Amino acid sequence: MEKDIFNPQNYTVLIVDDLIQNIQVLATTLEAKGYSITYALSGKEALQRLKAIQPDLILLDLLMPEMSGLEVCEEIRRNSDYSHIPILFLTASHEEEHLLEAFEKGAADYITKPFRTAELLARVQTHIQLKYQTKKLRESENKLNTIVTYIKDGILIVDHDGVVQFVNPAALQMFDKSFDDLLYHELGIPVVVGKVAELDIIRANGVLGKAEITVGDAEWLDKKVSIVSLRDVSERNQIERKLRIALNKQKVLSQKLKKIANTDPLTGIFNRRHILSILQEEFKRNKLYDQTFSLLLVDIDHFKSVNRSYGNPVGDQVLQEITIFLGNCLRSVDMIGRCGGEEFLAVLPGTTLDGALELGESLCSRIRNLKIETRAGFVQVTVSIGVTVYSSEDSNDEVMLKRVDDALYKAKELGRNRCVFN
Repeated sequence: MEKDIFNPQNYTVLIVDDLIQNIQVLATTLEAKGYSITYALSGKEALQRLKAIQPDLILLDLLMPEMSGLEVCEEIRRNSDYSHIPILFLTASHEEEHLLEAFEKGAADYITKPFRTAELLARVQTHIQLKYQTKKLRESENKLNTIVTYIKDGILIVDHDGVVQFVNPAALQMFDKSFDDLLYHELGIPVVVGKVAELDIIRANGVLGKAEITVGDAEWLDKKVSIVSLRDVSERNQIERKLRIALNKQKVLSQKLKKIANTDPLTGIFNRRHILSILQEEFKRNKLYDQTFSLLLVDIDHFKSVNRSYGNPVGDQVLQEITIFLGNCLRSVDMIGRCGGEEFLAVLPGTTLDGALELGESLCSRIRNLKIETRAGFVQVTVSIGVTVYSSEDSNDEVMLKRVDDALYKAKELGRNRCVFN
């Protein structure tokens, strides 16, 4: 398998901010890693800059005079020449209420001011890699489509029920059927697995002929399927091998793309978008089967003071060590993701309120006594935890998320370093 080597020198980043000081900070950090930098001081200037150069990623200030970042994002997404470029919003913590609208308009992610060097570099690299993995996956799919469309062999992909999920033009001609007559219908012919069988077909010249039929097992769209190859020549093994290689490469690229899209680059756990999608699915499952589950919302107390006292690199170490500690305290069925700068959401299937409270209080106590070894020496922190449990009266997962957020707020109001349920 070829190894992907990420080289920042191959990529250009466009920084859009009305404050030159912010641009200077970002440019200095990114240029030190090797990125090429271009910049604009307004939304209109950014749109003009795109006509001259196509960057690999855009860092876009959320709130700017005259033309806001949201308006710039909307203009870029309308233009098919630029719509593939990932946009990361630059936002202050008090502007986070605008982020939902930003994601709706096509933002890929956001970075909070003041900028954290490690997180900035991680998010920029992640989204550039995500963009190019998406491109490689698309190219792989196009190559696969070209193979099966233009070869003279008939190719069908059939699920375990014998229903045709894909058919190429050569197979349609051999069966003398239309797409509507064959696709999503049962194949209707005997399939001999592991043996070679013969089948009557219609040749290109309209004459009745014989084709050899071979069957191979594969995975397609994460399902077990059979590849049915129809040939009136003797090259079936070569075609099947090429098709299998193409399918395997597409599967590997798809899995790699999925991992990048779902992972927080600094901590290695699920990112906000994915943990919220897990919460949504868990809510639907419990609603359907009348079961229960709980949520923990964990926040590191006074984390900004850790950054001020020791510096952002130490703050990053603390975040990573707390992430590892939380993961070790959870069961294999539990799921955890990073929801914000120092905030983590844990989804606990089958856990009652008593069980979630017991876990939350244990985490508070154990983290309180935890000595985290960093480059600046040992650091100790505490956490505040909000807890809630699923209720059959909850209309959707957002109700639970609001409730656990309120519980965390109460824990902070009561002095932090504690676990509170709501």
